[in-house]
Amino acid sequence: MSLLSFTDVNIWYNRRGEQPSQAVAGVSLAVEPGELVTIVGESGSGKSTLIRSAIGLLPGNSRISGEIRLAGAGVAGWSHNRFARYRGTYVGFIPQDPGVSLNPVKPIGRQIEDALRTRLRRRRLLPFGNGAHTQRIRSEAFRFLELAGLPAPEAIYSKYPHELSGGMKQRVLIAIALSGEPKLLIADEPTSALDVTVQKQILDHLDLLREELGIGILLVTHDLGVALDRADRIVVMRDGSVVEEGTGGEILHGARDGYTRRLLDAAPGLHTGRLTPRPIGLGSAKLTRADGHERSTAEYAIEVTNVSKTFTTRRGGVVHSVKAADEVSFKVKSGTTHALVGESGAGKSTIARIVAGLRAADSGEVRLLGQAGRWSRKRLSRSLQFVYQNPYSSLDPRFSVADLVTEPIRVHRKDIGRRDRHEIALELLDGVRLPRRYARRKAGELSGGQAQRVAIARALSLNPEIVILDEAVSALDVSVQAEILQLLADLQAAYSLTYLFITHDLGVVKLFADTVSVLRAGSVVESADTASVLGNPQQEYTKLLIDSVPGSHLTA
Repeated sequence: MSLLSFTDVNIWYNRRGEQPSQAVAGVSLAVEPGELVTIVGESGSGKSTLIRSAIGLLPGNSRISGEIRLAGAGVAGWSHNRFARYRGTYVGFIPQDPGVSLNPVKPIGRQIEDALRTRLRRRRLLPFGNGAHTQRIRSEAFRFLELAGLPAPEAIYSKYPHELSGGMKQRVLIAIALSGEPKLLIADEPTSALDVTVQKQILDHLDLLREELGIGILLVTHDLGVALDRADRIVVMRDGSVVEEGTGGEILHGARDGYTRRLLDAAPGLHTGRLTPRPIGLGSAKLTRADGHERSTAEYAIEVTNVSKTFTTRRGGVVHSVKAADEVSFKVKSGTTHALVGESGAGKSTIARIVAGLRAADSGEVRLLGQAGRWSRKRLSRSLQFVYQNPYSSLDPRFSVADLVTEPIRVHRKDIGRRDRHEIALELLDGVRLPRRYARRKAGELSGGQAQRVAIARALSLNPEIVILDEAVSALDVSVQAEILQLLADLQAAYSLTYLFITHDLGVVKLFADTVSVLRAGSVVESADTASVLGNPQQEYTKLLIDSVPGSHLTA
């Protein structure tokens, strides 16, 4: 008997004053004991809607037809309370974002204890009342923390979520999901925001649990490289429908659907070459009107020499010091891309902020465009711009896209009027391949990829020579990520841009960067041209990062 099955499932959302919109259309699939099935597709393909329908987590305006069965029982018409009895005990759910799913004001131990008490009471194995079986609950919580792969659970027990890394918080969610000893785990993008090394550790651990406990796993992801690495069966969804299904080998070597082939092309770990720039095709040169300065002729756009930075915090009267950068040095030739690669905490973003003048170094020197010394904010803004990981955090939701794109011009170029700024905004939208009709929209009306294009257009509005990209593609679907990387390559060729590219993913570096520095705990462990580092890594840490790229072994 299947742990979970969908048969010809259709799901609609009803919105007042509108026709019902169909999110899932005629989907059939099943998960067997001990099997790992992945559902792959871009945002909006219906993946999350489908899996949430099986555990009663859809909103009240949804409508379902077809058959969904858990443990052989049809769930149609189930009440919230009946679903609640199955969630946690028969099926464990691992959501995508632990920062949202964990209570920020409760210690980790309390949160696991609460989940254990709820599920034991549902099974009538725990009496009601304060203090009942406290020691038993605590020892069980320790066991599930260990089962989720967390070392020293006693130390983690009293910590709060903000004191843990992203990978540790995700393991806490796994511990909570396992605490009901389910037969099925449903994981909704559980590793998409994690470093590739932490992602590999989490997925390795899920594989281990499947082997040891015999549980079935339904894994939702947008990364076909992850699916090819892990799945017994892969189900590809697009626009609510299944377009292809098969084993990893069948999908990799015999994909029939064009959409599946595009996902394969977009997976960084499956590529062996570099991106080739394409012509932008702009019809005018109004960007030079917002320039206002001569472009540099320096051989190196960025030179970082022996830069160090230590952060100190005081807790409970004790001073703690963390060295975020330790004698870091590298050079970036003008018009090229240099990547800073490493796990969270390696010091990548600290170095980027020091280069951008947003943070002062304790020692060392940074030269930009051949010049050392402290640059004025106005001069620095015209020469260097920043693009962040989350575009929504840097785009004011009150402004139109046209005003967002040209705000730097309004601040720094008082000689350019509103009408000319609007024309520049339209040209910039052309440059980032976003239709001009988007000029009137607000940031909240854009998809993640569209918002990142607006952030890039905004960064280009002062015609800078250097752009720092801080994890600028890591939160995007792989297909959207591929589009943005190609766009950045095209813009670099068109405007002779120099990129400092911050990432944790060497698969992306292989596609995009000319040179790379690998950082670990604030120090550069390896630095050279990308082909040398990836083709002949000298350090074990670099080899670990390369091995962690999803799908990389399939092209070796």
